[in-house]
Amino acid sequence: VAGVAALMKAYRSSLNADSFRAALEAGELSDDLGNSLFYGNGLINAAKALGSLGQSIDTSLNVFPRQLNFNGANTSGILYLSNPGSGTVTITAIEEVSDWLQVSAQPGAVDANGLGEYLVSANVSTAPQNGSADMTIRYSIDGGAEQSVTIRVFVAQTTAEDDTVGELYVYLLRKEDVDAAEPEAAIDVYVSVNARKEVGKYTYSIPGLPPGQYYLEASTDNDGDFVVFDSGEAKGAYPLLYENELIHITDRNLQNYDFEIAYQRFVNATLFEASTPAGKAQSAWQYQAPRRLPR
Repeated sequence: VAGVAALMKAYRSSLNADSFRAALEAGELSDDLGNSLFYGNGLINAAKALGSLGQSIDTSLNVFPRQLNFNGANTSGILYLSNPGSGTVTITAIEEVSDWLQVSAQPGAVDANGLGEYLVSANVSTAPQNGSADMTIRYSIDGGAEQSVTIRVFVAQTTAEDDTVGELYVYLLRKEDVDAAEPEAAIDVYVSVNARKEVGKYTYSIPGLPPGQYYLEASTDNDGDFVVFDSGEAKGAYPLLYENELIHITDRNLQNYDFEIAYQRFVNATLFEASTPAGKAQSAWQYQAPRRLPR
């Protein structure tokens, strides 16, 4: 709500708390959810709010999330299709290319144009080991030519009780390499080792390191492209994923730094923009950038 208020203020500098409240209570800024006792003035709608000021947002298909990850512990998720503009977006088809992937409209949650909520389900028992498939959404805007957008769906043959995520690389990034990397470009791994799987955990050791500052991470490489920490891979970082900290090496050996590795359910480019801790050395784009293994 505060974000919508700021957006409106950018277009109308005279907006104040009283005029915002009046517009909200008049239903000019939100969608009615049907029960004011529980939902107040409804769900805030940025496009509707700008429309109340005589502004408009371009008609487009908004898809969230743009990627889905499933494993044995979670086999379904909701895909949201919406149109922030004032024109008409019509969904003409949703195509699944694999028999282990299914998409169905949520009852009562999809409008006449095909916009709304869809249930995406994966049968992980018949899906390929740590594989992926594409789902294509075909649509038109204001009756124009058909367009399409592709959603990548990843599946991992693991469950919450499994003690393995598959073959795992543990590796180090040098601080100077991370600092010098271009936004969203792959960052070169300084050194990597194969973790050894034991009961309930992986073990590793990286000897012979020159003194310096490093980030410690781990990732699978299920597609075998020597690029890790990208979409569809299990990943982790010390001490926490997306809150990794510099490790200062002085004795040329690295061992016994414990951290968790897991497959991520959703991958979304804006997920970490607001949650990146202040003062951390890595920015949000560096959290998302893939890492390139030495060959």
